Amino acid sequence: MAHHLLDSRPWQEMRVAVVGWRIVWTITPRGERGEEQTKNVQSHSGVLIVDDDQATRDTIRLLFEYEGYLVLEASNGRSALNLLNISRSRLIVLLDWFLPDLDGIQVIQQHALAATEPSSGQRSRRHTFILLTASSKSVADLPPGMSVSIVRKPFDMSDLLALVGAAAAEVEPRG
Repeated sequence: MAHHLLDSRPWQEMRVAVVGWRIVWTITPRGERGEEQTKNVQSHSGVLIVDDDQATRDTIRLLFEYEGYLVLEASNGRSALNLLNISRSRLIVLLDWFLPDLDGIQVIQQHALAATEPSSGQRSRRHTFILLTASSKSVADLPPGMSVSIVRKPFDMSDLLALVGAAAAEVEPRG
């Protein structure tokens, strides 16, 4: 975890655990009184949050909006595919593995297939996928050449921020 990414937050540590239908927050304020510090809003890649649980989407959305990211949301795999296919900019996709219609692997596979169509412009290579899961399943079903990070639930929000920050900092291939 890169500590310089955490310097502008008004909290020292933030943990969110998803337990069944509940979200448990633990926030440790920065400084004795938790006073807010001035933060520099930077231009980031967009983040697409795909989860069927509204509370999970809201929690993650608020955090990434606070960090200066443009955030999109989808509650199922089909909506996510629609957003990915029409997106003209790079997205970092936080994708729940288990969704009601298409699971996260199917979303990635179908998007990779759509990217092979001549009219697609190979958009899937521009997007970065991060699977969020409580499962210990393998990602052996992924299309060849797709690199996907896995974040196990419950996860530390600071770790997720660092992973997304690293993905946003990657230089996009030209072409």
